[in-house]
Amino acid sequence: MNRKSLVLAALAALVLAESVYFGRACLAGFARLRGERAFYRNDLKASWKAYQTALRLGGPRGVLETDLMEVLLFGLDLREAGVKRDLALDEEASTPELRRLIARAIRRIPYRATYWSMAGDLFLRQARLDRLDTPLDLSAVSEEPLENLAKEDWWGIAALEKAASLEPGNYLYEDLLAEQLLDYGAEEEAARACRRAVTSYPRLDGHTYLTRSNLPPVVVHAAVEGFNEALLGESQVARAAMEMDAGRLLVRHGESALAVPFLERAARASPDLYDARMQLALALSSLGRFREAIPHYLKAAERLPDEAPTYFYLGQAQMQVGEREAGIESFRKARTLGNGAPTYFHALGTALEEDGLLREAERQFTAAAYQNPTDVSAWSALLAFHLRRGDRNAAVRDCDKLLNLKTADDQAREQCAAVGR
Repeated sequence: MNRKSLVLAALAALVLAESVYFGRACLAGFARLRGERAFYRNDLKASWKAYQTALRLGGPRGVLETDLMEVLLFGLDLREAGVKRDLALDEEASTPELRRLIARAIRRIPYRATYWSMAGDLFLRQARLDRLDTPLDLSAVSEEPLENLAKEDWWGIAALEKAASLEPGNYLYEDLLAEQLLDYGAEEEAARACRRAVTSYPRLDGHTYLTRSNLPPVVVHAAVEGFNEALLGESQVARAAMEMDAGRLLVRHGESALAVPFLERAARASPDLYDARMQLALALSSLGRFREAIPHYLKAAERLPDEAPTYFYLGQAQMQVGEREAGIESFRKARTLGNGAPTYFHALGTALEEDGLLREAERQFTAAAYQNPTDVSAWSALLAFHLRRGDRNAAVRDCDKLLNLKTADDQAREQCAAVGR
């Protein structure tokens, strides 16, 4: 009997212990959910408190400490961007606590790329703050960008390189590295990281820095090499999409001649793909090859017949090769589909004016202005038309409308001054 009682007592103790354990785990889970909700509300203090509660209740330490690091990093990034938001900890306490959490995480799981990326973020932030606090010694500045970096910069770069090496198929870390190196002015090094990133994910929309207007040519060509490497291997991205994005990148950065072969292959691979046809037509137009572009504009119009820009650019190409009647019809189609956008009215009005159809041209400029009564450019175009025609009374009426707009610019005021308004 005593032995049976001992067994029952042991079982009861196990059941109780298990109930307490799972009860605490459930409470920790609920606390983490509260922390996530607070984080999404940008309530960093409440989020920090909830995550700490989850830790005390025995929640998964690795997951919760990662959550805590994200709260601190997000708060510091907001503060650096000038956003007024209460931090989980004050700024002086946030950095050492974040450093402690990251170091602990890396010691525990040194092969986790996320932790190395967070370390890089922390080091690079500290380097930026130090540069703001330290007067610049111009005599010590080198023409070699990497020689001007502080030790925190190098630690940040090393951490990002480590993250990229741990997840070689993850383009995000290579992109972070490329962007940082571009900011330093280290173009050759940024190009190498960019090539690896594009090879891993050969889509232009995934690499936002490639849309910068002042992107160095070496980086542009490195990205194209990345597309070519992806085309030679296996990828879940369709070949036509890769070819088209490589062409779009080259067109964006003034390399239309190099873009055409990529876009031609994309159009052959997917003849019904609107974007491929349209991008190829635009590239050919930018090279002055308007007659070659027209069939591609027409194919694009067949694929998506309700896109006003297609007819607008088609009309421009037709006008360039002397097909004025067809061009005017294309401009009419663009105007009909363009939801009142002044650009399409003006294109049609200009073409009609050049052909001597002044009454109809005036209607287009007038309709653009009255359908867009707050658009300075629409009224300025109407005013310019009346000035070209020598119709001073109409120009005076245009100026009365134009000068009442709050956004009227100096050019508009100068135009109106010429007619006494």
